This record gives sequence, C-alpha cells and structure tokens, in this order.
Amino acid sequence: MAVTTQAERRQAVTQTLASWRIEGFEPDVEYLALLDQYVAGQVTLAQVSARTDEAFRLRTQSAA
Repeated sequence: MAVTTQAERRQAVTQTLASWRIEGFEPDVEYLALLDQYVAGQVTLAQVSARTDEAFRLRTQSAA
C-alpha cells in the first residue's frame, strides 16, 4: 500500500473536484466533508470508495 502525504492527498482531491466540476457534478456538503477527512488522513481512499459505492447503491435502489 502506497503511503501518501497530506499535500499529495489534497492535490489529488483538488484535481478530482476540478474534473467533476467540468463534467457538471458538484458534490454535496457531506461528501466534501468525507474528502476533507481523507485529506487529513482520518479515512483511507478505500474507505472513501466504499462509502461512495454504498451511497450510489442506495440512490439507485431508491430511484428504481
């Protein structure tokens, strides 16, 4: 597992958010807080991914 610095995590999140905004996606406050936790090293990228997958699954189930 690669170890990243807080600066590297912040840069990755900044780039990701910029890309999403170009695509027209604006994350909500809760998701931004999760990304802040990732930058701070409080959660891993795997945890962010798992929470993202779960939120997407719940939203698609609700829409069905």
